[in-house]
Amino acid sequence: MTVSATSVPGRPRVVAGPLVTVWRPQPIVVTVLMLAAAAVMAVAAAGTGDQQLSSGRVIAILAGGGDAAQRQLVIDYLLPRSIGALCVGAALALAGAITQSLTRKPLASPDVLGITATGAATAVTVASVGGSAVGRSGWGTLFGVPAACFFGCLAAGSVVLWLARKKRLDIFRLVCVGLCVTLLMQAVVRWVLVGAGADSTRIAHTFMFGSLSRSTWQSVTPVIMATAVAVVVLLALSFRLKAITLGEATANGLGVHVRGTWIILTVIALALCAVAVTAAGPIMFIAFAAPQLALRLSNTATAPLAPSAATGGALLVAADLVARLIPGSPPVGLVTGLVGGCVFIVFLIRTNQRTTA
Repeated sequence: MTVSATSVPGRPRVVAGPLVTVWRPQPIVVTVLMLAAAAVMAVAAAGTGDQQLSSGRVIAILAGGGDAAQRQLVIDYLLPRSIGALCVGAALALAGAITQSLTRKPLASPDVLGITATGAATAVTVASVGGSAVGRSGWGTLFGVPAACFFGCLAAGSVVLWLARKKRLDIFRLVCVGLCVTLLMQAVVRWVLVGAGADSTRIAHTFMFGSLSRSTWQSVTPVIMATAVAVVVLLALSFRLKAITLGEATANGLGVHVRGTWIILTVIALALCAVAVTAAGPIMFIAFAAPQLALRLSNTATAPLAPSAATGGALLVAADLVARLIPGSPPVGLVTGLVGGCVFIVFLIRTNQRTTA
């Protein structure tokens, strides 16, 4: 395979045998900077809480230093939470980037459409029905709740995204549909919790607000693996995704099977939602905000996948750091909901102004 570089005005191209791609350094720079920021904030988060460690000490422990107690604290408690925040944020951001690109609507993210709320509601229902067996059993924890969460996300996502594609809903009707689904699922969660036991209530607390405080290697490993696999698959499907954003007629002209690609990408997005919600609960507005922020920072026409994932991870790590600094350490989902809700309102107002102008 021969690799050469040619250029077009303002956009150098890289040619590798039969493959041709446009070299855009800005998305790569954004991805690297966001990952670096997430790493810095994760190290800084170790200096909060009861067992405070300096950033230098944390780095030294990760490099193999420190005593046994410090290594256990960092590796078994602090590191899973930081890695979990990074991967959950990346998974939600990738899901948001996919759904926004497929529907070509910036507000069509899983959290806004009520998909994550549905996954959380089904997970809480299974945890409550299973009682202590689901709460304490390894099989129930690994398969019962995540499977329920996935099928809940799949059911809600299939209906809402089908409506968005077939019925050509405008952006405000789509938001109304998502709001109705979210409110309905929140009512289901509260109804189920009325008769839930102590074990189910403990599990449900995470699925109500979104929290990383109980993160362990067992809980974050599935989202780490799912995110890694999704990144590889999405790299192979990135051309098809970009073609679909140009319209179905254009995508068909480029040789893309639109319906099949829609199904594959939708399943990937909903699977990412499911593993993220299973690991940390329905954390709001990361899936909506991260792709839009990455799009603007990268100066691209559509939400870029890698910068979106890095931005989502950095945003959730930052929100987790803020949650640790607030007295009482509220769940990280409350922090993202408060900040993201304000951003969402501003975005909605600006979108309405552009639509009516």
